[in-house]
Amino acid sequence: MALVGYQHLVTGQLLGPLKRSTRCLTHRKFERPLHSRFLAVSVARSAYVAGPFFPNTTPRIRSFTRQHATLQMSRPADAFSVAPMMDVTDNHFRTLCRLLSKHALLYTEMVVDSTLVYNASNADHWLAFHPAQQPIVLQLGGSDPQKMRAAAEIAAPYGYSAININCGCPSDRVAGRGCFGAALMKDAPGVAALCRAIAEVVPASTPITVKCRLGVDDLDTYSFARDFVQVVSENAPVRHFIIHARKAYLKGLSPAENRTVPPLRYDRVLALARDFPHLHFSINGGIRTMPQVRHFLDTEHLYGVMVGRAVMNHPWEALAGVDAVIFGDDSCAQRTRRDVLQAYGAYVDKQLHAASIYGQETDERESCSRGSQWTPSLHVLLKPILNLFWGVPRSKEWRKRVQQATDEQTRIRRNSSVKSNFSWETFLPQVAESTLDPWYVNTTWMAMQSESETAAPEDCNNNSAHIDSPASTAITSIAY
Repeated sequence: MALVGYQHLVTGQLLGPLKRSTRCLTHRKFERPLHSRFLAVSVARSAYVAGPFFPNTTPRIRSFTRQHATLQMSRPADAFSVAPMMDVTDNHFRTLCRLLSKHALLYTEMVVDSTLVYNASNADHWLAFHPAQQPIVLQLGGSDPQKMRAAAEIAAPYGYSAININCGCPSDRVAGRGCFGAALMKDAPGVAALCRAIAEVVPASTPITVKCRLGVDDLDTYSFARDFVQVVSENAPVRHFIIHARKAYLKGLSPAENRTVPPLRYDRVLALARDFPHLHFSINGGIRTMPQVRHFLDTEHLYGVMVGRAVMNHPWEALAGVDAVIFGDDSCAQRTRRDVLQAYGAYVDKQLHAASIYGQETDERESCSRGSQWTPSLHVLLKPILNLFWGVPRSKEWRKRVQQATDEQTRIRRNSSVKSNFSWETFLPQVAESTLDPWYVNTTWMAMQSESETAAPEDCNNNSAHIDSPASTAITSIAY
């Protein structure tokens, strides 16, 4: 197989040296910033020499252009997931994620068991989701097996792909006064009891998973993490652990500091995957780019990768190419940001049309007609798309104009009894094209990769935004 470049891709059981192009991803024009961090394997005309990456997987080549291709392999359906994030991964954010990727596994925000138990008649407010969001996982928080059992029983009819137990949140409200989240890692038998209680009331086909850290406070040795996994997996029907590769400080650090201050220990997650080959392990924490994702997915024993803040901060760069690069489906990668804006604008219009009262929107969530879902303020509805043009020149102006229109429409709806005919489906693409370089609005992710790959080699010599290898990037990039 003739390949351009001299740096080996890190893979599990690769037969024969596969090498990738070392050309940098450079600007389309001098004024445009680096618009992608995704790498493609450059391939000259030749065929793949058969050999397994993982047991029971089949590698294949999927071309981006005639000259360039991305090496693909069969992946489990939940190989890539978007992390559960409080005040982020609500119905609206998940709608945007699904426009960018059909295959990424989505998570709800954490739902506390007491919230469902004491508001069972309004459970739709927390549990209802559009079928298009599947596959989707419900994350539950709590420490009482009976309450968790009752909450899972309420959630069971909604048909979530899996139920996840939060054993990783270091927030004082959760791990402190709530005595769950990361604090649960101190009580592995208790976590197993929670999982058994949930298993009693959900369908046998619904997996129960655990999201945790590597340790808490001074309980941060590898043996502590190993014992936690062993106790939970041996005493409950849990076969999949999603591990944030840091420990958590339950006191002294804020949740944001807990995402950056404790050092990343990817080696310990890999060690757990080796020590428990009968279990599945997904890795989370500090993963920001597609080369990092590919590196970990190509690492033997690891099952999947979870990405959180990168998707929130720059959703296009983090999600638009996931289906093409990881799952071999380029349909979403052939969409432009204009397509995404139109679809999301239509969603916003539909949400507003469904609201029972147009003139009373506030910053608080409001009940939609028939109480089936939340109808939030315009600010909450438009929040997910504000970072769609992250890194693009004049993106601040784009956000400013969207926010100004949001404020204006909010005032109109509050102060007028006349229904507004304003269309977000029309407005969002128009303001993007009038504010930004239309190339960014109307170019697909796939076309961006093709152009990046054809950038002049000499530009790379002076390009400070050099892209490291997947392996080195994954190990050295430890901050969000």
